[in-house]
Amino acid sequence: MSFIVKFFKRHLVGTPKYEGHTPEFDARREKWFETCTRDILLSDFTTWLKHGGPYFSSIYTPKEIEGLQEIFAAHANSDNCWDQSSLKSYLLTQIPDEGDHEALLIKSMSSLWALTIYFAQWPFNTASETTESLTLPALTRAVAFLCGRHYKMFRSWHDEDKVFNRESDQVILEYIFRALATTRPVRHESTPALLEETSKLEFGYDAKSASERDILDVLSVAQPWLSDWTTTLTRDELVPIVHRLSPPTPPELSDLSISVAGGRLTSVLELSILILQQASKLRGGSKVIENLRRELETAHSELQKAEEISFAAITKHFDVDNWSVHRNLTIYDAIALLFNSFTNPNCLRTGKVVNWSSGEEEILNIHALRSLGLTTVERSSVYH
Repeated sequence: MSFIVKFFKRHLVGTPKYEGHTPEFDARREKWFETCTRDILLSDFTTWLKHGGPYFSSIYTPKEIEGLQEIFAAHANSDNCWDQSSLKSYLLTQIPDEGDHEALLIKSMSSLWALTIYFAQWPFNTASETTESLTLPALTRAVAFLCGRHYKMFRSWHDEDKVFNRESDQVILEYIFRALATTRPVRHESTPALLEETSKLEFGYDAKSASERDILDVLSVAQPWLSDWTTTLTRDELVPIVHRLSPPTPPELSDLSISVAGGRLTSVLELSILILQQASKLRGGSKVIENLRRELETAHSELQKAEEISFAAITKHFDVDNWSVHRNLTIYDAIALLFNSFTNPNCLRTGKVVNWSSGEEEILNIHALRSLGLTTVERSSVYH
């Protein structure tokens, strides 16, 4: 409803500049433009996730933010930060007691921590800037990605800025791959198969431009604003900040791979398959969840046949078509099911979640992790 009100205000009532701007605000935004650092932008991004901005609601509800704060405090270390042990201690309280859940969680902990660290630092995550501890704001950013809300996190404030390239799962699968991958020891540039693979991986952009695109997306949503009437900065106007903040160019996707022997991806697949099996059981059988489980089982079997996993192999097994049209589920949705325990504690044991919009308890539906606010009945009509 708030979106509709804001839409009519902007497009039918008009947008008098003086209602969205004051000399003080304009001076503050100009200073932000000139002095914005990576830390400032990450802080602004966290604020956006918690409180939203013009046109769009926040990614989290106030109750979810309160719950995250309690979870963080309960499992923080002596430095009031989270480390891998903190993540492990919390997730152990969330996974089902029966079967191999605990063993598989422990087996995949280094990978789950790598994913958490990656998204906590995004879009400034480079090999030279890794960290082994997380603050509450950092965990807040990581969970927003990992609990399934990537599709909802980036919205344009301008008609001319609508291309955010966030409707395809190619982007989120790339992040997952980068979080778990290492640099190939040798580049086989003359190998025809690898050259063909590389052409498929780049999807029209190189690693440098992709990294800068990510920073621009964050700047677009996290920039200062005074009210719904504020004339926000366009993506073209924000480019100078991107150039200033851009980290060293990350490796090209074709230079990265995931070792099969190390189990970085296969262990996550094994845990995801078991969690999906339990989720289907709690629902009394779910065709959608069972289909995804079988797809992950097939991927797990096929990926183990090679010594390393390339990004081409990831996209082969996990659909990267336009998600907003096809609603195809991937490994991202399976990971989101696990991390949804941060926004819906005990959901993996009870099969119940709280509707993001209404606040009412309802049956866990894996499609709801991306389509926030729809009721179970509405989602059933959309997703069959």
